[in-house]
Amino acid sequence: MEPVEHVCCADCGFLGLRNRAKGSLDEANERFRKEAFFAGSPPIHDPLPICAKRVINFRDEANPGIQPEILQAIRKERRCEKFTKWQVGSNPKEHQEMILQVELLRLQNEQRESERRFQGEQRAADLERQKSQREEDLRRQEEHSRRQEEQRQKDQSREDKQRTRDKLWGVALIILAAAVGLLFDPVKTWLNRALGITQSAPAVQKQP
Repeated sequence: MEPVEHVCCADCGFLGLRNRAKGSLDEANERFRKEAFFAGSPPIHDPLPICAKRVINFRDEANPGIQPEILQAIRKERRCEKFTKWQVGSNPKEHQEMILQVELLRLQNEQRESERRFQGEQRAADLERQKSQREEDLRRQEEHSRRQEEQRQKDQSREDKQRTRDKLWGVALIILAAAVGLLFDPVKTWLNRALGITQSAPAVQKQP
């Protein structure tokens, strides 16, 4: 906590009076803060106020029961990091509980804010992971489709080449058959002549 400039104990909630009978630290009421007045006859409180945070030892600045000195001490402007604005009707212990409650609320708010940020970061991270996963799935699908297309094109190319080879072989066989036919007739005629084989004319059937 940062020190507060120009504050005085008379305005602080941690200014208290020790109850002689109970031993408790009671609230320093408004009249005491303005006049250094001790209530009761005899007084029910010790003759010097007490700083519940032990920042000030009033015995160093005032004599017990001397109102002007006590009033001067509690009205003196100071620089104090424990100063807490006095809430009428609350003793030092209750002021401390209020501070703890405020601190607890602050910590709870910080915790909620931290959880909110964490959840937001988690959601953002989950969305980013989902986006990355979708992109990766899409990339794999495109890669798979590309490979399938490449394989289809390769298969198609092999089929086209095979059909082309089959056609060429068919043409070659036709040409070869024709060539063989052209060569076979002259050779056959020459062999017949060389061997003296004549080809007889087909018999004509007589008419009755």
